[in-house]
Amino acid sequence: PGLRARIAATAVAATAAALLAVFLLVGPAVRARSLEESRETLQAEAALMARFVEEPGCQSATPFAHELEATVVTSGDQIIVFGKGRYTAIRNDAAP
Repeated sequence: PGLRARIAATAVAATAAALLAVFLLVGPAVRARSLEESRETLQAEAALMARFVEEPGCQSATPFAHELEATVVTSGDQIIVFGKGRYTAIRNDAAP
């Protein structure tokens, strides 16, 4: 092979080596950042279905406890129940 062919082969090999090095060095950081952004997005957009036992007050038309299912969004210790309001979760250390 001639000089031009060897120069072209060397250039292709150097380019491939550089791309491989970038992939190996930067790839894990980009993947980790992408996973973290995806996790944050999913948590921000997540809506959960929850089952509650609601105990009405004394003046309620339904004077007994009843179950209801509602869509909720959580953020830290805050629970937002659509149609019912915002509540703060309290941990019960004696719970099983």
